[in-house]
Order: sequence, then structure tokens, then C-alpha cells
Amino acid sequence: MEPKHRWQEWINVALGLWLFVSPFFGFGNDTGAAALNAYIFGVIIMVLSGASLLLSQIWEEWINMAIGVWLFVAPFVLGFSDMHGVMLNQMDVGLALFGIALWAVAMYPTNAHGEYISHVHKI
Repeated sequence: MEPKHRWQEWINVALGLWLFVSPFFGFGNDTGAAALNAYIFGVIIMVLSGASLLLSQIWEEWINMAIGVWLFVAPFVLGFSDMHGVMLNQMDVGLALFGIALWAVAMYPTNAHGEYISHVHKI
């Protein structure tokens, strides 16, 4: 299986979609910083993961890790840490995104140009 068809990217698309729609299900305040953060980063995650399905590059995983860290600290930086459900939702998505990206970096070797090597066995 080619790296561009990895299951991790499909999960990331789903995480981005969930993050984007979560304010509509009560996991955001619809107009505040939490919702805006969910909308912006939900779209970024979906676009980045969709692009990664077409052409996988290692730098995409590093960006996903950075977004994961941001989603984890955003409730404290943006001031919605008192909204526990919203906070946990964004932190959980951030942890999942970070963990999946870390897995991909560890499991899929790349060449000197950051392109995945497709001839090795993949899990």
C-alpha cells in the first residue's frame, strides 16, 4: 500500500470534520474564540490531510503535530478553559492529531527530500 493511502490521513480528515462541526453540537460557543478556533483549524486539518492523501510529505506530519499542540494549549491561550466540554473536545482532537502524526513519522521512513519510501513494509 502506498503511503498516500494511509489510514491515518482518513482519520485526520474525520478529526478535522468533527472539529469544524463540533460548535454546532454544543462543543463551542458558536461565535467566540473556541468556535472560531474550531472552524479555522478544522478546515486546515481537512485540507492538509486531503492534500496528504494525494502527495504525502513528512512536513505535513510536522504541521499536524504543531496543530495538535496548538489545539491542546488553545483553551488556555484563547480563554475558554472554563468551558470544560469545549476544552476537552479541542484537547482530545489535538492529542489524537499529534499522536497520529507522531506515529506516521516513526513508522514511515522518508528519503532526504522528505518523501515517503514506498517499498518498505508498512503496518
